[in-house]
Amino acid sequence: NGSFDNLNFTETPVPSQPGSSIGAAIAATVTIPSDAQRNVTFSLAWDSPEVKFPGGQTYYRRYTKFYGTKGDAAANIAHDAIIEHSQWESQIEDWQRPILEDKRLPEW
Repeated sequence: NGSFDNLNFTETPVPSQPGSSIGAAIAATVTIPSDAQRNVTFSLAWDSPEVKFPGGQTYYRRYTKFYGTKGDAAANIAHDAIIEHSQWESQIEDWQRPILEDKRLPEW
């Protein structure tokens, strides 16, 4: 729900509920000759669809228009990131280029 209320790490760990996932792991095995290189692509995603503000207002993040508001879309988001990451990087670079190349702006 976008709120991390249970962050007191001195408490006893709370087990997951049956049928739920609270963590994940990845592993890859690759044989690489001594004169070669390989790329291993992986994606990390989370789905916290709600943003809650102190005044009690709750908003859904923009990505929920594509993935829904249930908070169960992390696997789909990670999948899409692997498939689309090159296109997303190009689009972000195109979007940022006018700002980054504007000599009137400071070099941040």
